Amino acid sequence: MPPAPFRQNAILDALRGEILAGVIRPGQRLPTRTELVARFGASSVTIQRALDTLIADGVVQPHGRSGTFVVDHPPHLVHFGLVIAESSAVRERWPHFWRVLADRASQLFGSGPRRMTVYTGTAARDERQYPQLLRDVQSRRLAGLIFASDPYHVINSPVLDLPGLPRVAIGQHAGSTLASVVGLDAQAIFDLAVRRFAALGRKRVALLTLPGIEPRHREHFLASLAGLGLETRPEWLQAAVIDYPYWAEHVTRLLFRPGQGQLPDALLITDDNLVGPATAGLAALGLRCPADLEVIAHANFPGATASALPITRLGFDADELLRLCVADLDRQRLAPERATLSTLEPVFAQQAANTDTVALHQEP
Repeated sequence: MPPAPFRQNAILDALRGEILAGVIRPGQRLPTRTELVARFGASSVTIQRALDTLIADGVVQPHGRSGTFVVDHPPHLVHFGLVIAESSAVRERWPHFWRVLADRASQLFGSGPRRMTVYTGTAARDERQYPQLLRDVQSRRLAGLIFASDPYHVINSPVLDLPGLPRVAIGQHAGSTLASVVGLDAQAIFDLAVRRFAALGRKRVALLTLPGIEPRHREHFLASLAGLGLETRPEWLQAAVIDYPYWAEHVTRLLFRPGQGQLPDALLITDDNLVGPATAGLAALGLRCPADLEVIAHANFPGATASALPITRLGFDADELLRLCVADLDRQRLAPERATLSTLEPVFAQQAANTDTVALHQEP
């Protein structure tokens, strides 16, 4: 006869499998302990230990003499995970996009049967945070995982390899580790911003972006400008890294320094981590927005970063992004063989679903 722990795990896997497959549905009573003893040929103690694990996992609930029932909202149908590669111990160094996603995940799914847990530190498989994700995956306590970036860092881990768990990544469709991806239409940022500049009568456009901008995005930006008769120059196309955003202030002070001839009358900032220092540099020069300069800056709604000047925000609604990801996870449970490539379009601030949770304009 197999040892008790082996038999307990076999019983646990069988019961969990029937619940996952819908053979025993939410709200339905499990077989009695006597029936389970007869079915598995195990002692009542071994049966109870398997049931205790399901109870601890939030899958079933005892109701006294009435028996043990599957909960109305078992975790494999309502518990989602948002996976962020970096540790929460260095949250202040995260891209602002990740911080907004994590905050909105907790708030958007903070009440009601559907809930979302934010798992961090997966890139280094942090010993304080990664094991909980691993336990929840292996115990089938998740309805699906949303990866805030491409999950290449968990290849060869059950987090990515365990079958039957819906997964979706936020990022680029091309070259993604996962088949299902929700992309952010970055090129549309350029199109919408350039059209807004043109409509406001601006003629000379500068760009402040990140060093890693793809050549195709740069070429798309230049083509959008040329299509509407707007001008730019190589020296007006600049970049700063988000790890040291204060360099963005130096860049704008240089770009708009008085006494250098014709200056840009419009500026597009493509990353919200750069907004604060970049606008501080403009304010230090005494520039007025929009009288002297029209600024459009990327934002992750509803958590736009503070600005030293009044500017226009253009970006992605984090709530809509999370809803789109969850809808894809729900779809995967019904049609796991069909991959999805979805794209979220950017919107201006007044089109976003929520009001910004921080001040859009902060005086220096």
